[in-house]
Amino acid sequence: MRQNSVLSYDLHWSIGLIKRPFHENLIAALILIGLLLILFARQIFGGNALLASDLIFKLDPVWQASAPATFTIPDNELLSDQVYQFYPWSHFTFESIRNGEFPPLWNPYSYAGTPFLANAQSALFSPFRLLTYLFPLNASFIIMAVTQLFVAGYGTYLFGRVIKLSHMAALLAMITFTLSGPVLVWLLYPLSLTYVWLPLLMWVTERWLVRKSWAAVLWPALIIGCQFLGGNPEASFYLLVLWAFYVAFRLFSTTAEQQNLRQWWQYNRIVLAQVFMALAAGFALAAIQLLPFLAYLPHSSVFVERSSANSGNLFRTIFLSWQAWPDVITAVFPRFFGTPVNRSYWYPFSNYARQTLYVGVVPLLVGLATAVPLWRKRKQDPEKQTAIFFLIMGILFFGIALRLPLFELINQLPLFNLAMPDRTKIEYAFCLAIVAGFGFDYLREAWEKRPFSSQTWRWYMRLSVGLIGIGLIVVAGSYIGLGFFRDTIVQIGETQAIAAKQQRNILFPASLDYYLQQVAIKYEQMRALFTIQNPVMFLPVLVGGILLGGRRRWQYLLVVVTAVDLLAVHVTYFPAIPPEHIYPAPQIISQLPVDAATNRVAGLDLALMPNSSVSFNLADIRGYDPMTPWRYLELVRSATGYTRVSHYALFRQPDERLFDLLNVKYILTTQLIDNKWEHLSPMTAYVHLYQNNTALPRAYLVTDAIFVKSSAASLQQINNPAFDIASQVILEGTSSSPVTPFEGNTGEVQINTYHSDYVEIQTVTNQPAYLVLSDTYMPGWHVSVDGEEAELLIANHAFRAVVVPAGEHLVSFTYRPISFVVGRAVSATMALIFIISGLFNYRTRTKK
Repeated sequence: MRQNSVLSYDLHWSIGLIKRPFHENLIAALILIGLLLILFARQIFGGNALLASDLIFKLDPVWQASAPATFTIPDNELLSDQVYQFYPWSHFTFESIRNGEFPPLWNPYSYAGTPFLANAQSALFSPFRLLTYLFPLNASFIIMAVTQLFVAGYGTYLFGRVIKLSHMAALLAMITFTLSGPVLVWLLYPLSLTYVWLPLLMWVTERWLVRKSWAAVLWPALIIGCQFLGGNPEASFYLLVLWAFYVAFRLFSTTAEQQNLRQWWQYNRIVLAQVFMALAAGFALAAIQLLPFLAYLPHSSVFVERSSANSGNLFRTIFLSWQAWPDVITAVFPRFFGTPVNRSYWYPFSNYARQTLYVGVVPLLVGLATAVPLWRKRKQDPEKQTAIFFLIMGILFFGIALRLPLFELINQLPLFNLAMPDRTKIEYAFCLAIVAGFGFDYLREAWEKRPFSSQTWRWYMRLSVGLIGIGLIVVAGSYIGLGFFRDTIVQIGETQAIAAKQQRNILFPASLDYYLQQVAIKYEQMRALFTIQNPVMFLPVLVGGILLGGRRRWQYLLVVVTAVDLLAVHVTYFPAIPPEHIYPAPQIISQLPVDAATNRVAGLDLALMPNSSVSFNLADIRGYDPMTPWRYLELVRSATGYTRVSHYALFRQPDERLFDLLNVKYILTTQLIDNKWEHLSPMTAYVHLYQNNTALPRAYLVTDAIFVKSSAASLQQINNPAFDIASQVILEGTSSSPVTPFEGNTGEVQINTYHSDYVEIQTVTNQPAYLVLSDTYMPGWHVSVDGEEAELLIANHAFRAVVVPAGEHLVSFTYRPISFVVGRAVSATMALIFIISGLFNYRTRTKK
């Protein structure tokens, strides 16, 4: 009888570590740890934080006076998300833990309040995040980075071994994926909390598919749950697409003898049930994060904007979306377009992180040299089919990422059209790493038969020579071309600078002369990319030469050169900042009056950049987050002076009416503003502090209500100049009001308690009134009056209100969405099932 599995793994290989020489696995782990110590030497041994917080000294006038004397440019200006989103969020999370309020469900410091746990990128329950809660905040970033890369790298090695890669080939795959550009450039973003689980998921999946036991399926389910807890739906989607394709490939390849679909179904129905069980169990484990996210998503700006986006002409979209095509250059020349580390990056249609495809010269060379031979031998040697699978998937994800013609059609499919295709470069890097591992072993087999004389080795040598030639031509041609077109390039840059200043681009606050000087500097930086000052540009030439000259020790050489190559490119990418330079308290923040803690602040232009106030527990009306509450965004974007840059909510000038409504009592700005604003700082100060004496309090009472039938009508009404924000409230719903309007003092309001997800307010009024709280409305908020549940009303389009009877009453607002309550119960139940199942399996195995 023909062997059942085309990929027939004997017990020695399927069990993984247990039957394999322990020292090889230990060596792999030690090598990986050593590489990570080199990669993060400045942070680990220098006592520095893995945080690009020196960016505040360049962008924000509030901190420019606090810049150290040695500061010139930020360590990595691309990492603004880390500075203005993820660090403030981490600070808020750690503060919540200290205050006994974990998990924080609501962030009161941005956008007049916004869901926090439900914002998936908070990733509060990711295993990597949970680990960091044991350490100081500043140390958490390096701890998380190292543990993530270790999981990604060692998982790649284990998967390589279980699909029968040799020790050296698995090491090559491990180094390639761990230190590849697509993995490292996103390491300090939340999506890394998801994609680093990919290799480990593939490893446990392979072991489960060999055993086909219900016990073994718990491991894929656990990893699926962990990657969901990483909080990036796009990364999860692409990861699970590759996983699903791999499972399908294994199921079809291991049942090749089944002659029809019915036989195939009979053979695999239990495995398919296990697949769906793994997905369901993983989802259930992460329900505490996923259910709140899914409940919040329809109320967020990212959902409304992406779902309503029009892709335009379909033919043009599928065939002519060319802006990502130049990314292919970075597969060989990682810094062809420059780097954010020294501000030499120049490509106008992307950024360094989204563009990079670099996984090393050696893996690409080995993959190209062995792709055709592996394809030809796929039928004679079943193990080669796995290499072909990853080769095909690598090409698929490569095409999706670069939005190549026809591949772009995939990006228009449901779900794919809601994701960002450049994220698939991570899957491409993993596939190429595995293909490089198979290619390495194929070269070794060819070497053992006919050293240097086999067709594969001849192709390998030709590609090495070609690499040298291409490298020299590209470098020399680019240098000469930049010199020849100097005047044209400078003229284009100057034209763009002049246009930006004429349009009063908020990101260009300096003088025109400054930016014209920067154009000349940028040109010199571009040309320097192709000189000996930038040795990274010569890596193809250097690597090609080394491979030709060191052929007799090629096995070790390929692995070592790959590690050195990738470290040379990426070691400077990661910032190393002294702890004292992480959001130092500026003088103007200390000048804020005591009541700033119970009122809101705002900055104009780039002063007090959005979310930076979170680090000082100050509530701002601005924020930086793609998942902005949609109602709130609708309200503020109609304001005078509002502008949005990427996901930054910014103001050029104060909208007096809106700022009053939003309880903005203090403004920080480099401008001199007049009218009603009281100047609190010296006139000679660079950053000025103003007080708004007409700002409404955070909570107040009114008796006159205007009822509307829809959110569109409420937005229209709130922009009506006849609407009196101090004495009226706009409510959505029925026009029957239990409150009678009257003039005069409506009563007194005092906020007794103000926590992130709980607000307690004391009211005293002579007759029924509406208590208006200018905090963002969101489903999941509940209100009670004297302990009795009351109806929560949508007030002024985006805020909350409740009817309070005459007399003295205690009003409590509590944020407890049902999605969190159910999600917590489901996750706890599933975690308990995992623990019990694990203990049962352990006892069963020990008895055997």
